[in-house]
Amino acid sequence: MNGSTIGKWVIALVVLVAAGVWLEHTMNRPTAQRQYNRIINQLFNPGKYEEAAEALEALRRKDLRGQLRGDVKKTLVKCCLILGDEPSRSVRQSAQFYKQAYQLDPDALNDAQKHVMQLAN
Repeated sequence: MNGSTIGKWVIALVVLVAAGVWLEHTMNRPTAQRQYNRIINQLFNPGKYEEAAEALEALRRKDLRGQLRGDVKKTLVKCCLILGDEPSRSVRQSAQFYKQAYQLDPDALNDAQKHVMQLAN
């Protein structure tokens, strides 16, 4: 074998290893869309809003694109508003959830929720 042939084999081996690593990474990790669907089905829909909010926040920190990015944000805002509206919460606790929702979407809060946020400051 000459130097040119060895170089080609090395390049081919590097490409093959890189493709294998990428394929394993892709196959073993759920996609962001599947993660979102799981959060909706297992946490949000059954009313586990605190757990859903935590999972959505973690998912939101990933590099999401397109409609999924907006869906994650909207659902997180809904969780925050639902949690803030729970009557068992103190004004301060509710205000924290409203503040998080406000930071994501200022137009999502109604006047009463904005008022609670102002009271807590």
